[in-house]
Amino acid sequence: MKHPPTLANLVDLVDQLGQIREDPWAQLVAWLNRVQSTEGASPGRRAVTAMRIGMLVLVVSGAALGWLSAAALFYYDGSRPVNVIHVLAIYVGFQLLLLLLLGVTMLPEKTRGFVPGMRSLQDALSLLSPGHLQKHLARYLPARLKNAAAALIGKTEAHRKLFGTVEKWMVIRSGQAFGVAFNLGALAGSLYLIVFTDLAFGWSTTLQADAQDLQQITNALGRPWSAIMSQAQPSLELIEATRYFRMQPGPLNGADSSPQIFGEWWPFLILCMLVYGLLPRIILLLLSHWRLNASLSHTMRHHPGVQSLLARLNTQLIETRASEPEVGAVTESGGALHHRLMGDLRGKTFSTIDWSDTGLSPETLVSWLRANWAGSLSALHQAGGARTLDQDRQVINSVCADQSHAVLILVKAWEPPMAEFRDFLQDLRRAAGQRLPLGIVPLGLGSAAEVVPSQPELGRVWEAAVEQLGDPWTFIIPVRKEGGA
Repeated sequence: MKHPPTLANLVDLVDQLGQIREDPWAQLVAWLNRVQSTEGASPGRRAVTAMRIGMLVLVVSGAALGWLSAAALFYYDGSRPVNVIHVLAIYVGFQLLLLLLLGVTMLPEKTRGFVPGMRSLQDALSLLSPGHLQKHLARYLPARLKNAAAALIGKTEAHRKLFGTVEKWMVIRSGQAFGVAFNLGALAGSLYLIVFTDLAFGWSTTLQADAQDLQQITNALGRPWSAIMSQAQPSLELIEATRYFRMQPGPLNGADSSPQIFGEWWPFLILCMLVYGLLPRIILLLLSHWRLNASLSHTMRHHPGVQSLLARLNTQLIETRASEPEVGAVTESGGALHHRLMGDLRGKTFSTIDWSDTGLSPETLVSWLRANWAGSLSALHQAGGARTLDQDRQVINSVCADQSHAVLILVKAWEPPMAEFRDFLQDLRRAAGQRLPLGIVPLGLGSAAEVVPSQPELGRVWEAAVEQLGDPWTFIIPVRKEGGA
C-alpha cells in the first residue's frame, strides 16, 4: 500500500459510520452520491438543469414585464400627469388581491376536508400561477434536458399523492421568483423614469371623491413607514394641488403652485411598491423555498422502498438464493416504483380481502404468501359482490384495526375494475391512512387450488386503472408462472 491506514483513519471511520447509522437521511444522500458519481449526469441532475433554465427564462420575463408596466404607468407626454390612482391600483391593489388568492392556495391539505369546494378552488387558483410556465418552457430545451424534465413532470402527475406537495411548492416558488423579478423590474423602470425624466404626478377619478377621501387611503397605505419617513406621506395640500379633471383646459390644478410640487408623489409611490409589492414576494419566495426543501425531505423519507433500501444498507446478509428456480407462482411488479415498495412487504403479516369471491381457498393463499413473501395470513375477509355497503365498511374497519399489517386485495382479472370497486378502494385508503401498502392481485380463471396468473391484456387494464388513482402506495401485484410464456 502506498498510503497505509493510520489510527486517525480508523477513529474517523468509526465516527462517520456511527453518525451515518444514526442519520438515515445522511445515509441515503451518501448512497445517492456514490451511485451518481459513476453515472455522470443523472436523470435527476438533468431534470434540475432543465427546471433551472426554465426558472431563468421566467425570471427574465418577469423583470421585462415589470419594466414595461412601469413604462406604461409612468408615461408622461406633458398633456396629462401620471395618474397616481392607476399606479396604486396596479402595484398595490392588484398585488394584494393576488397575495390573497395565493394565501388560499397555500392553505394546508387538511383544510380541504373542512371547507366545501376548497380542493377545486385551490386547484383552479393554482393554474393561474406563472410558476406553471416553468415546466412548459422545458419543452423547448435540447432533447436530453427536455426528456428529463418531461419524466419529472410525468412522475408528479402520475403519483400526485407522493409528489403533490413537492409540485405544489415548486409551482409556488417559481411564481414568487417571477413576482420578485416583476417588482424589481417595475421598481427599476420607475426609478429610471423618475431620475432621468421630469415626471408630473396627479390624480383623477370619475367617482365622487375628494382630497380627504384620498388622504385616508394614503395614510392607511403609509402607516408602515409613517413614523420614520413622515416626509414620504402625501399631505392634504399636495393631494388638493395635484387633482385634475378631464375637461379642464389646463393640465393641472393649482396653477399658482410651484411646478416642483407635482413631483412630490414619487417617494410615496416607490415605498408602496417596495412594501406592498417587492417585500411580500421576497418573504414568500423564502417561505416557499423552505417549504419545498421540507416537502422534499419528507417525500424522500417516506418514499416507497426507502425502508427496504435502508435495511439492505445496514444488513450484512441480505438473503439466500436457491440453486434452481422454484416451481410455482411468483410475483413481479408492474413498475420500478412498485418493485421497491414490494420489497417492504417481505416477511409481513397480511390482511387479505377477497373481492367479489375470486374462489381462492385460504390454504392456497397461506401457501402462496409463505412461498413468495415469507409472510403469513392474518385474516381473509370477503367484500364486494352481493354484499351490502355496511358489510364492506365492516371489512374496512377490521382491516384497518391493525396498521402493522399490509393489505392484499384479490380480484378477478377477467372482470374490469368497476366504479363500486374504486369507491371501495378510496374508502379503504381514507381509513387506512396515506402510506399503508395496498397490493391488488389480479387472479386468472381457475384460481382455487393454485394462484393462476391473469392474461397480460387483462392485467394491463388493471394496471392502467390503478395508475389513474395517482397513489403509489396502491399498486398491482401481477403473478406469473416461473418459466412460463
